[in-house]
Amino acid sequence: MNRRTFLARAAAGVGVSAAVGLTPLNPLAPGSRREASAETTTPTSSEESTETEQPSHYLWTGDVFGDVSGLVTDTTGDELYVSRGTTVERIDAGSGEVEWDVESEQSIEEPVAVGDETVFAVGRHGRLVAAGRDGGDRLWFEDTNAFSPARPILDDDIVVVAGQSVSAYEIDSGVRQWSSSDRFTSPRTLRSGRHLYVGDHRNTAKLDLRDGSTVWQFDNGDRVDGPSFNFVLDSQRDLLFGTNSGTLYAVDANAGSLEWTAEDPGTFRSLAATDDGLVYCLETDAGNSQFGVIDLDDREIMWEKIASLDFEGWEYGRATTDLTVYGGSILVGTSSGHLATIDPGASRFRAATTAHDDGIDRLSVDGDRAYLTSSRVLRGIDLGETALVR
Repeated sequence: MNRRTFLARAAAGVGVSAAVGLTPLNPLAPGSRREASAETTTPTSSEESTETEQPSHYLWTGDVFGDVSGLVTDTTGDELYVSRGTTVERIDAGSGEVEWDVESEQSIEEPVAVGDETVFAVGRHGRLVAAGRDGGDRLWFEDTNAFSPARPILDDDIVVVAGQSVSAYEIDSGVRQWSSSDRFTSPRTLRSGRHLYVGDHRNTAKLDLRDGSTVWQFDNGDRVDGPSFNFVLDSQRDLLFGTNSGTLYAVDANAGSLEWTAEDPGTFRSLAATDDGLVYCLETDAGNSQFGVIDLDDREIMWEKIASLDFEGWEYGRATTDLTVYGGSILVGTSSGHLATIDPGASRFRAATTAHDDGIDRLSVDGDRAYLTSSRVLRGIDLGETALVR
């Protein structure tokens, strides 16, 4: 932790950066840490599933062959869409029954976008496929010439694909409506109202979804190393947070200026914003999961833990999924096949429950239901039947 640095930049963002180093303004400096409250734990669920009796919180279990790259539900929470290989499946979220599937000629490596009547999936080399939501019939496809594009974004009557350039297509016909002047490589995106934040290993841009015009572009190539991931927007402070390998950075969402960066020898895996602050999870050089919370008003670490998830005599491995906000806590899947909750305000792990007998690869939460994949298994979980939130 002594190797971390913190750079403050004025709102103008174009002047010389001031080195803050180990002052109290540095949220990742050892001297800025608050005294952590004493850690307490609650009894955890460590039951194991058997062939004769499944835990009560298991809704259903289905076999899945091949890597699942996308889990997303519709707005009602009744339909679960699974991206797997070159196939998208629609599954009844309550029963796990497969209702239809549609094929693409390319590997689909992102979740789909679900419209009122149409579902959109984009392949690794940019083939955008539109399928009818009711029956899964292919309606049209368009080659966007994007390599490793991000998940499609829906806005009124257009579907937007980000990859190299960002382009919009008319929902009913697939006719291109506009294309951005900025270019990206294997981008990540975050939609906020009528704007789309897009980032890659060098550029971060804010685009207007109405015509693809650039509101601002931030060239982070000389200051932030690695690809952009884990975009989180703090609307209250107008800050966009992103991670690039071992760097966490904040950009003014209105002006596009770099506000600060913080570096760590580990690799940032995921971010989540809560009322308590910005929660981060990174993987240390030793392979452990490191959790922490930054108070965004005081710009200091509230607490931080470098350890595997173990308490009450049980070990739950390391975090293997993105952080998800659930019931005021942070929910994460682990390498031991458990779901664990972390209290961001009280600096403690709260509880854990069995989800599978092997590590969890992907997790999606909708209300009190969670959907996860692990070792050829797709499973629905009733979170209300667990002791994860007390």
